[in-house]
Amino acid sequence: MAKHIILTDTTLDPADVILVRRSGLPQVVGDLAADSYTVRDTSAPVSVTVTGTAVAAPVNTTPPAISGTPAVGQTLTATEGTWSGAPVIALQWLRDGVAIAGASGLSYPLTAADAGANISVRASATNAGGAATATSAAVGPVTDVPVATPPAAFAAGDWTFATAAATGQVVLTLAAVPAGATAVDYTFDGGTTVHTLMDAGTGARYLPGLTPGSSTSLRIRARNNAGASAWATAKTANAGTLKGASATTIGTVPASSAPILRYHMASLTAADGDEVLALNDLGGTTNLSAAAGLGPKLRLDKYGRKFIRYEAEPAGFGLRNDAVVTDKGNFSVFLVGRVFAPGRGTYIALNTTGGTAGAIISTTPAQGDTFPFVRAYGTGSTTDFSGSMPVGQLVMIGVNYRSPNVAPRIYVNQSVSTSTRGVNAEVGSGIRLSVPGIDLYEAVLVNGALSNDEADAIASALCSNWGLLDMPNALVLEGDSITRGAGPDSVSEWWGRAHNQAGLADIIPANCKLFNTAISGNTIDQITAQRDLSTNWMTAAKSGARNNMVLHIGYNNIGDGIDTIKAKYVSYFTGENGVLARGLNVQVVANINNTSNHPVMLALRTWLDSTDFLNAIGAGPGQTYEGRVKVVQTYLAEEGGLRPLFVDAGGGTYYVDGVHPNSEGTRVMTTGGDTPRYGIMADVA
Repeated sequence: MAKHIILTDTTLDPADVILVRRSGLPQVVGDLAADSYTVRDTSAPVSVTVTGTAVAAPVNTTPPAISGTPAVGQTLTATEGTWSGAPVIALQWLRDGVAIAGASGLSYPLTAADAGANISVRASATNAGGAATATSAAVGPVTDVPVATPPAAFAAGDWTFATAAATGQVVLTLAAVPAGATAVDYTFDGGTTVHTLMDAGTGARYLPGLTPGSSTSLRIRARNNAGASAWATAKTANAGTLKGASATTIGTVPASSAPILRYHMASLTAADGDEVLALNDLGGTTNLSAAAGLGPKLRLDKYGRKFIRYEAEPAGFGLRNDAVVTDKGNFSVFLVGRVFAPGRGTYIALNTTGGTAGAIISTTPAQGDTFPFVRAYGTGSTTDFSGSMPVGQLVMIGVNYRSPNVAPRIYVNQSVSTSTRGVNAEVGSGIRLSVPGIDLYEAVLVNGALSNDEADAIASALCSNWGLLDMPNALVLEGDSITRGAGPDSVSEWWGRAHNQAGLADIIPANCKLFNTAISGNTIDQITAQRDLSTNWMTAAKSGARNNMVLHIGYNNIGDGIDTIKAKYVSYFTGENGVLARGLNVQVVANINNTSNHPVMLALRTWLDSTDFLNAIGAGPGQTYEGRVKVVQTYLAEEGGLRPLFVDAGGGTYYVDGVHPNSEGTRVMTTGGDTPRYGIMADVA
């Protein structure tokens, strides 16, 4: 007689099984779902055992919540709430209780369609035991963005235009900006090329790239998302004249206690490219010499000014005089030059008897190749922002030592700071001018004690002679190996060299320090961690200064997928520690494309080019940071009718390996080639 056992246990789970025991041997009868089951046996009694743990449906313990400002153009952010039962959560944004198509992420950018509505988010939780939903409290009604109108034009008294002390630059000073303006454009000589300032704030902006001493006119206009004002009536000024071509007075010091040794490269008669084997002191007292094959090369910059370049440092390299007696702790060194190769151990050496060189001024970087510093002799200490030395720019750096136990006074152009440590110099008997990685225009060495006032006077005179200004603002290149580069392919090193090539205009404003903080292999996660360090370039920058960043990042996050990359970008820009909240203006590079056309990189570039990106970080129309972020489409840079950083050319012509630009690719990436608006250094004033 057949036996029927009906199981109606609705708590069964698919992982549960029925064991049918026949003569003590269990037999498994399939996987179970929560339903009715029949166990049949035609002859013998059976025992049925249901094994497994009942799973309860999820229960919401804290409802989802929404943060953010309910206004068109702003972005709302949701939390999923908390749940029991370890469920899978899916979100759905609601407009007046009705699902919004495609809105299922943790954030939702408010659009014009949301104006006047209340917005909520519904969380749906599912596990093996069942499903449940919970809905947040609504926020709203969403306010609409007022209908914008273009700003008024600049009045004549709102701005001035004048000659700058720096070679080939002019200065635009905005005393007032028309109400409602989020951007300021300018153009030279009525041309069609329109440039945009990094932000629409007041203050002085140095505009580079002009022929020294030439007359130029400038027009400016105000702009917002509704349109642009009329151009203001043009004003005319002369670009700064050529500075430093010859040696001029640098002040006086007590000759008996502190004789000056001064070397200006205008005194050299060698031809461009020749090795320099002798360098004469302008005072005629202490000449320097080098053995054949160990001297620097004479070069001319684009203005025809002479400098000597130290490319490498073999044993005994450099110009020297071993007979000069140097005071143990009382001497000063001032250099006018340009670091084109950070991290090459640049220094001025005293105490060279027997071939030992002690570094007095060094540009060894503190983090990877982050940026060079003036360093104290014999220590690993570095100065703060005011004493840090930029790359690729002509600057005056100096150190004044007054005794072995007094912290040295450090100069970078017109900024003065004090090293964190004193000097531990040894008694020496010679001088060796050895500065690999620097293009050297002028050197002043003082053998003896200088007062602070005397040292200040020399530094000030050198800055005046060369048109070198105070540099309170930072211009930071942040990113990965594409920005960092290596050797001559580094953006910062290439630009240091480019300053000396005829026909290439200066791009960097005279009052900004250029730092390359990019590190090979950087991810968005890593630059975010660096952003949040207690001590970094961002915390060291002068308070109240205008600090700008050029950002190129993302390739090393390919494995994260496009949605995660977007979320990390938003996190880097936003929040209490976000770079926008910390006062930076950012020029984002829509990543150059490698020859593989990786789909994630293509998707990232498309997003960065869209208004969705600006809206997501609060920099879209009507948002808090409108006008503070620009996106430059470097991949569209052209040269000779091609787009070498995108698809028209590539391989070994512009890339080292299909991903990293070589020196030619770096040049196009930096300058934009034939299309300057697409260079990463475009419009950074």
